[in-house]
Amino acid sequence: LFKECDEDAACHAAYPSLRENFAALMKKLHAAPVLTTFPHPVTGAPTEIHLSERAFGDALRVMMYRAPSAREIPFLLEQAMAGDFRPIAAAALRSNRGIYTGARLGLNYAITCNEFVSRIRPEDVEPATRGSFLGAWRVRDQMAACQDWPKTELPSGYFEPFRLETPALLISGEADATGANGRWGKEVASFMPNAVHVIVPGAGHTPENNCIRALRHAMFRSGTTRNLDLSCVGKMARLPFKLPAG
Repeated sequence: LFKECDEDAACHAAYPSLRENFAALMKKLHAAPVLTTFPHPVTGAPTEIHLSERAFGDALRVMMYRAPSAREIPFLLEQAMAGDFRPIAAAALRSNRGIYTGARLGLNYAITCNEFVSRIRPEDVEPATRGSFLGAWRVRDQMAACQDWPKTELPSGYFEPFRLETPALLISGEADATGANGRWGKEVASFMPNAVHVIVPGAGHTPENNCIRALRHAMFRSGTTRNLDLSCVGKMARLPFKLPAG
């Protein structure tokens, strides 16, 4: 995100010290949480929260799942740097509500605990997360939650590469860090000769728009990925960054 802002003339002009300001904010919150009160984004009622370093970092993580909220982050960081944490607190709450009201958390834990987290060695967490803005705590919290989650016995060879002839439409977001910016979709497509892999420009996690819906419906109607008209993908562009008024 910072790299994209640096490469965007308007964003870089508006936020020339974005990286440094972000580091300063994390250092400030590491020293002590900030108490902020803001109108609840749904009810409008005054809402008071303590923004800790962890809460702040995780709020940014959730906001980056969706392109519209991700493009607000530089603006919100500048507001916080100026001492006003209300905008980022409200935006974080909106993003959390959007993610957690639409997600099936039981399904999420069933898959991540048994297929991903179970393969993480505790001694690997610190080296793998060193230098990231979240650090090791997010992974360790997930590992702790998974300790009490029901275990599933996976069949032997479950994690081995497969070959599948079934037509499939694989959708990746260009800016989705959880999908390694399209790398995982590309790897899956290598096992599926009849798959079409689409990387949506500037999109985050699970992109959804009229173009993607049209492609999905076309594949379902035809039962094949041959001759899918992908021209609408090339017409999509990254959303602009939110800039200060005036």
